[in-house]
Amino acid sequence: ATAALEGVQSWQPNWDDVAVSLSADISRWHKVTESE
Repeated sequence: ATAALEGVQSWQPNWDDVAVSLSADISRWHKVTESE
């Protein structure tokens, strides 16, 4: 059980990367919707 818990804790999303990729997706979506 401890090993499983450590495995979960060791996986942490890199929130900076998530935020950057999310803003890129939003910008791309705006460009697509504005072009129509």
